[in-house]
Amino acid sequence: MSNLNTFIGAGSSLIPLRYVFARSMQMITSPVRGKLAVLCVAGSGSGAATTNNTGFCGGGAAGEIATDLIDIEVGDLVILSPGSGGASVTGINAGNPGTQSAVSIGGSITYSLTCAPGAGGVRSTTTGAITGAAGGTGGTGGTSLVQRGAGGNGGSRTANNGTGATGGGACNLQLTSSSTITRGGNYSQTGAGTSTSTGGGGAGGNGGDLTTNSVFRSGGGGYGGAAATDALTGGPNAVGTSNAASPTSILSNFALFGLDVFGGGRTSTIGTTSGTNDAPGGGGGGGSGQDSGGGQNFGGNAILFGGGGAAVNTNGSSHTGVFGGAGKAGGGGGAFAAVAGSGVTSGAGGEGFVIAVFLQSGS
Repeated sequence: MSNLNTFIGAGSSLIPLRYVFARSMQMITSPVRGKLAVLCVAGSGSGAATTNNTGFCGGGAAGEIATDLIDIEVGDLVILSPGSGGASVTGINAGNPGTQSAVSIGGSITYSLTCAPGAGGVRSTTTGAITGAAGGTGGTGGTSLVQRGAGGNGGSRTANNGTGATGGGACNLQLTSSSTITRGGNYSQTGAGTSTSTGGGGAGGNGGDLTTNSVFRSGGGGYGGAAATDALTGGPNAVGTSNAASPTSILSNFALFGLDVFGGGRTSTIGTTSGTNDAPGGGGGGGSGQDSGGGQNFGGNAILFGGGGAAVNTNGSSHTGVFGGAGKAGGGGGAFAAVAGSGVTSGAGGEGFVIAVFLQSGS
């Protein structure tokens, strides 16, 4: 995805006069005759939660994203309506879905754009493969210039019956119709007693997949690609470095609507303090977490657009304050699974938002 200058056209005479980042509904009277550039992201789903070795729980799915460029006149009424992320859950529950985001304009034109939300994380005790939560897709409206990206799916269990939790999906900055590019990590380990957690998706690649019985955690995806399979390593940033934020040289020239999106995913570690597995920068997914020693355990939180990492408790003790990682600003929340526990909480879904840039015509 390009920066704003490329989006509106090289050599354009359009002059940005107002920038609005809306996290709640805003009604704005257009101050310009020219164009309105919008980036709209729907709310994402929260992860599922489960205790007492009761099967699969999946990460929440990311909301749909759309960009558009609209003709606008002075005095037109612009309404920005961002959706909310799904609330986290405790105990044994499926995740909550996000809600849609929308843009509407009235006056010289009648305009409408919606983005579909991500679904809440799946919880299941059935055997075999289980499909993760579906990313947001199918939003409506826009001009002939509208571009859309389907939200990343929550991670799935692709085979076998192992207990585990998967990471949340990420916002699809590739602007394609595929919900699998930025999904949370999948797993397919065998054995009913196996507890597995996967990383959240990144803005350019999925969380790490797990296919063997020797590795039980994975890293978050990055803007530069997916996290490695059967490894703890996070996905790369825009210049190929995992576990790293956006490179300053790239961010200063190519920020997306002013946003940092080029970071890598977090490498998974066993940590007992909040922040251990958090994404290192915008666009990266959280790494997964695992606790086997009776302390707190955290799946990694995302920062912007990425999915939260999942978390598991494998030691059989009751726990308070054990969390799947939260998605942020468009990313799905990570799931949480426990052999036993109390007070366990899944990751919340990332909130939706709308960015509007009012561009005055220079002609």
